[in-house]
Amino acid sequence: MKDTKIKICGVNDIDIAKYIYNINLDYLGLVFCKNSVRNIEIDIAKDICSLERKETKNVALFMDSEKNFIKNIIKEVNVDIIQFHGMEKDSFCSQFDKPFIKAVSYQNKELLLNLDQHYPNAYAFIVDSHQEGEMGGTGTTFQEKNLSFSSKKPILVAGGINSTNVINVVKTYNPYGIDVSSGVESSKGIKSIKLIKELVEIIKNE
Repeated sequence: MKDTKIKICGVNDIDIAKYIYNINLDYLGLVFCKNSVRNIEIDIAKDICSLERKETKNVALFMDSEKNFIKNIIKEVNVDIIQFHGMEKDSFCSQFDKPFIKAVSYQNKELLLNLDQHYPNAYAFIVDSHQEGEMGGTGTTFQEKNLSFSSKKPILVAGGINSTNVINVVKTYNPYGIDVSSGVESSKGIKSIKLIKELVEIIKNE
């Protein structure tokens, strides 16, 4: 489990970002969706992404956003990867000259078994408990144990992951990584260093 990659998504506080960078987690997610409680203002995102970091990759999350909006964020903010959480097709996701992650609902069984065919240019996939076209971070966990997905690309799992269930999630699905949002929040949209530390220690010490 100690090799499991960790992505903390929905970061909108510079102190949380500093902590994530200092402990060198794998991915830091920034949400650029106005209807999300985790939405980040561009100036704060720029400040976060200008901080010194080692290997942490900055990920910008969008959901059915306009092309020009995405291009502007990429131009203004130092992000490494784009994540798409809506109904975007591979052709749309591929046009921004950045590696992209596609989030897919665990309920879309046909897509899960044909990820590479639908998104041949993806850098990685996130299998989430959200409905297609809905924002993640709901805290809803997977409702089944026999989840099947197929891809030659890295797959992260998401959906209500926290320090109490992370061991079970990783042992059940054996993913490349986990994507955590609500599970490390003290209240909705507010990340907690204490909860992030607890989760990371469990993964690294298992």
